[in-house]
Amino acid sequence: HELLDDIVAQHERGELVAYHEVLLEDRPRCLYFDLDGDVMWSELHPQIVAWLRNFIRWFFSGDSLQWASEHPTPVVLRSGTSTKYSCHVHFPQIQFDDFAHQVEYMKYLLHSLPFALVEDTNGQPIPVLQKVVDRQPYNSFQCMRGAFACKMVMPEGKFVEETSLVPENYLLDDPLTCFAGHVDTRYALPLPSPAALLERNPTLRDFLSNSASKVAPTCPQDAALFDPSFQQPGKQCIDFAGLTDIERFELALEWLHPHRAWQYWSWFRISGVTGRMLREHEDDESAKQKIWDVHCRWSSAYPSFNMQENAELVERSMGRGRLPSIKLLVDLVRFDNPQARIRESTFACRSGSTRERPTGAESALHPTRRDGGAGVAPAPSH
Repeated sequence: HELLDDIVAQHERGELVAYHEVLLEDRPRCLYFDLDGDVMWSELHPQIVAWLRNFIRWFFSGDSLQWASEHPTPVVLRSGTSTKYSCHVHFPQIQFDDFAHQVEYMKYLLHSLPFALVEDTNGQPIPVLQKVVDRQPYNSFQCMRGAFACKMVMPEGKFVEETSLVPENYLLDDPLTCFAGHVDTRYALPLPSPAALLERNPTLRDFLSNSASKVAPTCPQDAALFDPSFQQPGKQCIDFAGLTDIERFELALEWLHPHRAWQYWSWFRISGVTGRMLREHEDDESAKQKIWDVHCRWSSAYPSFNMQENAELVERSMGRGRLPSIKLLVDLVRFDNPQARIRESTFACRSGSTRERPTGAESALHPTRRDGGAGVAPAPSH
């Protein structure tokens, strides 16, 4: 309370602050969301919060659990930035014991966001929550901005006042409920276990079983990889059988949705696969150059592709102990091409060609990954 009083006092004096809260893996936390999207969503802010609240009540089967009609109550921290829609939404009544407990629910919740559809003025269904919910802030060590915190512009190190996260409300007038890591068990709502959750909500269970959830992530920090907007049509056969690891790497990148190169998390994780490939072929200069050329050909689909930036990220990844394998790429290919037949062994595949480069459907993703122009660099070396 004392720290929060100091933060509020600083804010009231017109001082800019940048306090962050850290959620450690073994500590409790409440359900939280970072909403982020095009500035056009700002006009629908009250409705978006209401839609999110209704979705959460449906997801956890709040009616059958006899939650009060006003529960769960969202606590909202809103950014005033004029360049995009941005806010944090916490649900202090939905509580998790620790990160592992949170993961059990979030892997289902994030994957079911496309089910929440809202009709536009023409009667067309729009998956609004899928478009605005950021799927990345769910790591075992999570750092996030707190109440009144501003973003900082680098390298100047200046706070941007309009990005201050100002609380719109508190739960039961308790200002500590604006912190995701503050858990007061007096506010807790009963939650079903993950298994009971699917039993209580057959609509949710059927949606997850009929979607591409067979390759969905087990950890929510990878949920951004499995965004349904990456899925593209086509009943072709994609044949990995009998290929070398470098050939599999090249073929997998060819069959990913082209806009994956625009998404930061896809770029980050696929750069890890590239780093592992380079490390496994560190004594073969020709193989290393081939791997690097394939990576850059894929990554250059991003409009502001920068060769040096890619080299730096891949080289940093090579210093990490555990890196993703080609299996991750094959899983992404399977997700991006849900109608395709994926052939990894020598069984027969009846239709399609594996050598035609796919053309992805248009998606609503935006090029927000990185800045800079094209450059030239050799394959990174560890």
